[in-house]
Amino acid sequence: MSSRVASVEVVDRAEAIEGHHNFRYTVSPMENYTTYMLRCSDGSFYTGVTNNIEERFRQHQEGVNLTCYTYKRRPLALVHAEYFGDVRDAIAREKQLKTWSRKKKEALIEDNAFLLKHLAKKKKGGIVPKGIQVGVDVVMEGDNGAILLIQRRDDQCWSLPGGWVEQGETPDRAAIREVKEETGLNVVLRYLADIHIRSSGTVHLTYIAEVSGGALVIQKEEVLRAEFLAPEDVQRWHADHKERAQRAIETMVRAEVPR
Repeated sequence: MSSRVASVEVVDRAEAIEGHHNFRYTVSPMENYTTYMLRCSDGSFYTGVTNNIEERFRQHQEGVNLTCYTYKRRPLALVHAEYFGDVRDAIAREKQLKTWSRKKKEALIEDNAFLLKHLAKKKKGGIVPKGIQVGVDVVMEGDNGAILLIQRRDDQCWSLPGGWVEQGETPDRAAIREVKEETGLNVVLRYLADIHIRSSGTVHLTYIAEVSGGALVIQKEEVLRAEFLAPEDVQRWHADHKERAQRAIETMVRAEVPR
Protein backbone atom coordinates (compact mmCIF):
# COMPACT_ATOMS: atom_id res chain seq x y z
CA MET A 1 0.00 0.00 0.00
CA SER A 2 1.30 3.47 -0.80
CA SER A 3 1.20 6.16 1.83
CA ARG A 4 2.04 9.83 2.26
CA VAL A 5 2.81 10.10 5.98
CA ALA A 6 6.16 9.72 7.66
CA SER A 7 4.75 7.75 10.59
CA VAL A 8 3.84 4.65 8.54
CA GLU A 9 5.90 1.61 9.53
CA VAL A 10 6.29 -1.81 7.90
CA VAL A 11 5.04 -4.70 10.07
CA ASP A 12 4.36 -8.40 9.67
CA ARG A 13 1.31 -9.28 7.58
CA ALA A 14 -0.35 -10.90 10.60
CA GLU A 15 -0.22 -7.60 12.46
CA ALA A 16 -1.65 -5.51 9.62
CA ILE A 17 -5.28 -4.68 9.01
CA GLU A 18 -6.86 -7.51 7.05
CA GLY A 19 -6.77 -6.51 3.39
CA HIS A 20 -4.43 -3.63 4.18
CA HIS A 21 -1.25 -5.15 2.68
CA ASN A 22 1.86 -4.97 4.90
CA PHE A 23 1.43 -1.63 6.60
CA ARG A 24 0.31 -0.43 9.97
CA TYR A 25 -0.45 3.28 10.01
CA THR A 26 0.11 5.48 13.04
CA VAL A 27 -1.46 8.92 13.06
CA SER A 28 -0.20 11.72 15.28
CA PRO A 29 -2.67 14.11 17.00
CA MET A 30 -2.11 16.61 14.18
CA GLU A 31 -2.96 14.05 11.46
CA ASN A 32 -6.58 13.20 12.21
CA TYR A 33 -8.00 12.74 8.71
CA THR A 34 -7.24 10.16 6.06
CA THR A 35 -7.87 10.30 2.32
CA TYR A 36 -7.86 6.68 1.24
CA MET A 37 -8.21 4.55 -1.88
CA LEU A 38 -9.61 1.02 -2.08
CA ARG A 39 -9.19 -1.48 -4.87
CA CYS A 40 -12.46 -3.35 -5.40
CA SER A 41 -12.88 -6.98 -6.45
CA ASP A 42 -13.87 -5.85 -9.97
CA GLY A 43 -10.64 -3.85 -10.30
CA SER A 44 -12.26 -0.43 -9.89
CA PHE A 45 -11.14 2.11 -7.29
CA TYR A 46 -13.06 3.84 -4.50
CA THR A 47 -11.77 7.03 -2.84
CA GLY A 48 -13.02 8.44 0.44
CA VAL A 49 -12.23 10.45 3.58
CA THR A 50 -12.42 9.35 7.20
CA ASN A 51 -11.13 10.20 10.65
CA ASN A 52 -10.74 6.51 11.58
CA ILE A 53 -9.28 4.44 8.76
CA GLU A 54 -9.37 1.10 10.60
CA GLU A 55 -13.07 1.48 11.46
CA ARG A 56 -14.01 2.80 8.01
CA PHE A 57 -12.16 -0.01 6.24
CA ARG A 58 -13.93 -2.55 8.46
CA GLN A 59 -17.29 -0.99 7.54
CA HIS A 60 -16.47 -1.22 3.83
CA GLN A 61 -15.21 -4.81 4.09
CA GLU A 62 -18.21 -6.00 6.13
CA GLY A 63 -20.74 -4.19 3.92
CA VAL A 64 -22.27 -2.06 6.69
CA ASN A 65 -23.69 0.44 4.18
CA LEU A 66 -25.81 -1.41 1.61
CA THR A 67 -25.94 1.63 -0.70
CA CYS A 68 -22.19 2.23 -0.80
CA TYR A 69 -20.35 1.71 -4.10
CA THR A 70 -18.14 -0.92 -2.48
CA TYR A 71 -20.96 -3.09 -1.11
CA LYS A 72 -21.27 -5.34 -4.20
CA ARG A 73 -17.56 -5.14 -5.00
CA ARG A 74 -16.07 -6.91 -1.99
CA PRO A 75 -13.55 -8.13 -0.94
CA LEU A 76 -11.54 -4.91 -0.92
CA ALA A 77 -7.91 -3.92 -0.49
CA LEU A 78 -6.70 -0.66 1.04
CA VAL A 79 -4.02 0.42 -1.45
CA HIS A 80 -3.31 4.07 -0.68
CA ALA A 81 -3.66 6.49 2.24
CA GLU A 82 -2.69 10.11 2.90
CA TYR A 83 -3.00 11.85 6.27
CA PHE A 84 -3.99 15.47 7.02
CA GLY A 85 -4.45 17.74 10.01
CA ASP A 86 -7.32 19.69 8.42
CA VAL A 87 -10.41 17.91 7.08
CA ARG A 88 -10.68 20.48 4.28
CA ASP A 89 -7.28 19.44 2.94
CA ALA A 90 -8.28 15.77 3.10
CA ILE A 91 -11.52 16.41 1.21
CA ALA A 92 -9.77 18.58 -1.38
CA ARG A 93 -7.34 15.73 -2.01
CA GLU A 94 -10.22 13.25 -2.32
CA LYS A 95 -11.89 15.46 -4.93
CA GLN A 96 -8.61 15.72 -6.82
CA LEU A 97 -7.96 11.96 -6.83
CA LYS A 98 -11.47 11.26 -8.09
CA THR A 99 -10.67 13.23 -11.25
CA TRP A 100 -7.57 11.15 -12.00
CA SER A 101 -7.42 8.48 -14.68
CA ARG A 102 -6.95 4.83 -13.80
CA LYS A 103 -3.35 4.92 -15.03
CA LYS A 104 -2.57 7.90 -12.84
CA LYS A 105 -4.14 6.27 -9.77
CA GLU A 106 -2.10 3.10 -10.38
CA ALA A 107 1.08 5.18 -10.72
CA LEU A 108 0.31 6.82 -7.38
CA ILE A 109 -0.30 3.45 -5.71
CA GLU A 110 2.96 2.10 -7.13
CA ASP A 111 4.75 5.30 -6.07
CA ASN A 112 5.94 5.72 -9.67
CA ALA A 113 7.02 9.37 -9.66
CA PHE A 114 8.29 9.28 -13.26
CA LEU A 115 4.98 7.99 -14.66
CA LEU A 116 3.00 10.43 -12.52
CA LYS A 117 4.99 13.33 -13.93
CA HIS A 118 4.52 12.03 -17.49
CA LEU A 119 0.75 11.64 -17.05
CA ALA A 120 0.46 15.08 -15.46
CA LYS A 121 2.09 16.62 -18.54
CA LYS A 122 -0.32 14.80 -20.84
CA LYS A 123 -3.39 16.13 -19.08
CA LYS A 124 -3.57 19.02 -16.69
CA GLY A 125 -6.35 18.77 -14.18
CA GLY A 126 -7.29 17.67 -10.70
CA ILE A 127 -6.57 21.10 -9.23
CA VAL A 128 -7.16 21.09 -5.48
CA PRO A 129 -10.30 23.22 -4.96
CA LYS A 130 -10.15 26.19 -2.64
CA GLY A 131 -12.79 27.70 -0.37
CA ILE A 132 -14.51 24.50 0.74
CA GLN A 133 -17.44 25.40 2.99
CA VAL A 134 -17.57 23.34 6.17
CA GLY A 135 -20.51 22.96 8.52
CA VAL A 136 -20.34 21.48 12.03
CA ASP A 137 -23.10 19.91 14.12
CA VAL A 138 -23.08 18.34 17.56
CA VAL A 139 -24.82 15.33 19.13
CA MET A 140 -25.33 15.56 22.92
CA GLU A 141 -27.10 12.69 24.64
CA GLY A 142 -29.56 13.02 27.48
CA ASP A 143 -31.56 10.32 29.25
CA ASN A 144 -33.05 7.26 27.54
CA GLY A 145 -31.40 7.87 24.18
CA ALA A 146 -32.69 11.43 23.76
CA ILE A 147 -30.41 13.99 22.10
CA LEU A 148 -30.42 17.78 22.23
CA LEU A 149 -32.19 19.27 19.21
CA ILE A 150 -33.14 22.79 18.25
CA GLN A 151 -36.22 23.89 16.35
CA ARG A 152 -35.04 26.35 13.72
CA ARG A 153 -36.86 29.60 13.16
CA ASP A 154 -36.27 29.62 9.39
CA ASP A 155 -38.15 26.41 8.52
CA GLN A 156 -39.59 25.32 11.91
CA CYS A 157 -37.81 21.96 11.53
CA TRP A 158 -35.65 20.23 14.12
CA SER A 159 -31.89 19.96 13.71
CA LEU A 160 -28.69 19.33 15.59
CA PRO A 161 -27.09 22.43 17.14
CA GLY A 162 -24.41 23.75 14.81
CA GLY A 163 -23.47 26.07 11.99
CA TRP A 164 -20.73 27.10 9.57
CA VAL A 165 -17.00 27.27 10.24
CA GLU A 166 -15.86 30.87 9.97
CA GLN A 167 -12.71 31.96 8.14
CA GLY A 168 -9.61 31.28 10.22
CA GLU A 169 -11.54 29.05 12.62
CA THR A 170 -10.97 25.33 13.20
CA PRO A 171 -13.99 22.99 12.94
CA ASP A 172 -13.79 21.90 16.58
CA ARG A 173 -13.76 25.48 17.85
CA ALA A 174 -16.65 26.32 15.54
CA ALA A 175 -18.68 23.41 16.94
CA ILE A 176 -18.12 24.57 20.52
CA ARG A 177 -18.96 28.18 19.60
CA GLU A 178 -22.15 27.29 17.71
CA VAL A 179 -23.52 25.17 20.56
CA LYS A 180 -22.84 28.00 23.01
CA GLU A 181 -24.49 30.59 20.77
CA GLU A 182 -27.59 28.52 19.99
CA THR A 183 -28.21 26.80 23.33
CA GLY A 184 -26.15 28.59 26.00
CA LEU A 185 -24.36 25.33 26.89
CA ASN A 186 -20.64 24.74 27.20
CA VAL A 187 -19.50 21.44 25.71
CA VAL A 188 -16.43 19.24 25.48
CA LEU A 189 -16.04 17.47 22.15
CA ARG A 190 -15.38 13.75 22.56
CA TYR A 191 -15.40 12.32 19.06
CA LEU A 192 -15.74 13.26 15.40
CA ALA A 193 -18.39 10.71 14.45
CA ASP A 194 -19.39 11.48 10.87
CA ILE A 195 -18.10 13.26 7.76
CA HIS A 196 -20.67 13.93 5.03
CA ILE A 197 -20.36 15.71 1.69
CA ARG A 198 -23.60 17.02 0.21
CA SER A 199 -24.24 17.11 -3.52
CA SER A 200 -23.66 20.87 -3.36
CA GLY A 201 -20.05 20.22 -2.33
CA THR A 202 -20.38 21.49 1.23
CA VAL A 203 -18.75 19.37 3.92
CA HIS A 204 -20.55 18.54 7.18
CA LEU A 205 -18.90 17.20 10.33
CA THR A 206 -20.88 15.69 13.20
CA TYR A 207 -19.30 15.58 16.65
CA ILE A 208 -20.22 13.72 19.81
CA ALA A 209 -19.99 16.03 22.86
CA GLU A 210 -20.73 16.23 26.56
CA VAL A 211 -22.22 19.21 28.38
CA SER A 212 -19.65 20.75 30.73
CA GLY A 213 -21.54 23.80 31.96
CA GLY A 214 -23.81 26.70 31.12
CA ALA A 215 -27.60 26.88 31.11
CA LEU A 216 -30.07 26.01 28.36
CA VAL A 217 -30.89 29.45 26.94
CA ILE A 218 -31.84 29.64 23.26
CA GLN A 219 -30.73 32.21 20.70
CA LYS A 220 -34.16 33.65 19.88
CA GLU A 221 -33.10 35.19 16.57
CA GLU A 222 -32.53 31.73 15.03
CA VAL A 223 -33.99 29.17 17.44
CA LEU A 224 -37.61 28.60 18.53
CA ARG A 225 -36.98 25.80 21.04
CA ALA A 226 -34.26 23.51 22.34
CA GLU A 227 -35.18 20.14 23.85
CA PHE A 228 -33.80 16.68 24.49
CA LEU A 229 -35.86 14.44 22.21
CA ALA A 230 -35.72 10.84 21.03
CA PRO A 231 -34.81 10.96 17.30
CA GLU A 232 -37.63 8.57 16.40
CA ASP A 233 -40.20 10.94 17.95
CA VAL A 234 -39.27 13.87 15.72
CA GLN A 235 -41.53 14.29 12.67
CA ARG A 236 -39.94 17.23 10.85
CA TRP A 237 -36.18 17.23 10.41
CA HIS A 238 -34.08 19.91 8.75
CA ALA A 239 -32.32 18.67 5.60
CA ASP A 240 -30.31 15.48 6.27
CA HIS A 241 -29.91 15.95 10.03
CA LYS A 242 -31.88 12.82 10.95
CA GLU A 243 -29.62 10.51 8.93
CA ARG A 244 -26.45 12.24 10.13
CA ALA A 245 -27.55 12.07 13.77
CA GLN A 246 -28.31 8.36 13.41
CA ARG A 247 -24.94 7.65 11.77
CA ALA A 248 -23.13 9.57 14.51
CA ILE A 249 -24.90 7.61 17.26
CA GLU A 250 -24.22 4.30 15.50
CA THR A 251 -20.54 5.18 15.12
CA MET A 252 -20.37 6.14 18.80
CA VAL A 253 -21.82 2.79 19.83
CA ARG A 254 -19.46 0.79 17.59
CA ALA A 255 -16.45 2.75 18.81
CA GLU A 256 -17.57 2.28 22.42
CA VAL A 257 -17.22 5.98 23.14
CA PRO A 258 -18.25 6.65 26.78
CA ARG A 259 -21.88 7.70 26.90
